[in-house]
Amino acid sequence: MANVVLPFLNSVQTHFNLNQPAPQAARQPGLMTAPSIQFMPVFGMGGGNNNSGLNINANASIGEIREYQREDREGNRASAAAVVGGIATIALAGVSAFALRSYCDDCGELKIAKEFQEELENSPTIFDRFPLDVRAERKRDLEKVTKKVIEILDAKCARSRNIVILTATALAAGIAAFVAGMFSIQWLITASIIAGVALAAVAVFMVVWQCTAKNDLSPIMAQKVENLRADFARQI
Repeated sequence: MANVVLPFLNSVQTHFNLNQPAPQAARQPGLMTAPSIQFMPVFGMGGGNNNSGLNINANASIGEIREYQREDREGNRASAAAVVGGIATIALAGVSAFALRSYCDDCGELKIAKEFQEELENSPTIFDRFPLDVRAERKRDLEKVTKKVIEILDAKCARSRNIVILTATALAAGIAAFVAGMFSIQWLITASIIAGVALAAVAVFMVVWQCTAKNDLSPIMAQKVENLRADFARQI
């Protein structure tokens, strides 16, 4: 049964980068790093030489002037919302794809680990080739490694799922801001801004939490993986 154990241990070694030291200032193993995004807000100011297109008659009343100014501000606000919403939509589409890809990869690794755990519980012949005095120890070590890997991947999948939901919702807010700006729907612009700021704050918190979480095996557990790989390789 070494042909069942070794692929799992090799997968663990690859996923957690146990066969090579982590380079300095590099991404920690198993972490999802959010890509850098730069937003360039566009502000429109009604006044000065901004070519707003207003042509106010000298005989216009104060109320008419204020109405013209209000329309000018709303037009500038709608233009800014359309530009920022368009940029945010494109950027968040990439972030959503990145988050979904990471989530799918983590779920795939978790599925492999759970299937191996079930195989380990239902196949007592896995350790038959080991001497009797070490069978119990090898079985205990392999069960501990499998349980820890599942625990780490389960937590990663839960956090990744939340990030996917947040980025998808933020993408919807970006689309709403773009549409609202294009059609000058003021209430939708306001709602999109409020939702976007709230979602951005929560998303930043979740991404930082994901990037700083301990998603790697402890040195002791990593050594157990190496020892088990060597032991089962000799049994082939």
